[in-house]
Amino acid sequence: MQLSVGEHVRPLLIVVALLCLQGFAGPCTLIFFSQNIFHAAGFDHLDHGLSAFLLGVAMVGGCIGAVWALDFFGRKYLLLCSRM
Repeated sequence: MQLSVGEHVRPLLIVVALLCLQGFAGPCTLIFFSQNIFHAAGFDHLDHGLSAFLLGVAMVGGCIGAVWALDFFGRKYLLLCSRM
């Protein structure tokens, strides 16, 4: 498969643009600013490393929960529920 063929160029550019945008608003940004986020939420006593760790634990827990929900309910049901 050649990605430089006309029909593949536009989808490839869209994927690259989305990945670049995710870099500015994705999980790494949340972890980088975790100390500021916890400070704004009123947890002034937390260390920067501890706040990043807690955020990472929450993100892993959310990912495990999402995988479980996808396996238990199925994609079709979850997609239909997301439209409500």
